[in-house]
Amino acid sequence: MAIRLQSFNFPKFFVRHQNFEGELMELNSPGFADDFAWEEEFLRKDGDGFSIVRFRSKNFPDKFLRHSDFRIVLTADDGSQLFRNDSSFRRRNGLSGDPEQGWRSYESVNFPGHFIRHRNFHVFVDDKAPKLAADATFKRVDL
Repeated sequence: MAIRLQSFNFPKFFVRHQNFEGELMELNSPGFADDFAWEEEFLRKDGDGFSIVRFRSKNFPDKFLRHSDFRIVLTADDGSQLFRNDSSFRRRNGLSGDPEQGWRSYESVNFPGHFIRHRNFHVFVDDKAPKLAADATFKRVDL
């Protein structure tokens, strides 16, 4: 099932790929709706019971969101352990918002304490400073 990732602190904005980089934008560009669509793939549970997931692009199904030098980019799976780690995220309750309303945060598997977040409308993984909590909280919106 395809989803969109809605920003907690900019609720009209969603994570998308543009030029193979993660961006936070309004969903108002005709013809580009699939750039905002992801399949959240469940990989496994970790030792604490959290789901480990990765995000496959709807319109580039061979490509996944991953971090590279802390920037979120869209690239093909090269089969390496590094790629698997860079594209895997621990789904946690939102650092902001009510988890009962679906707010979640996504922690890097290979950089614990670093979460997917937006900064100046570009998407990165960054450390969990309290002032960044709203930037690192998203809601899955089913398509």
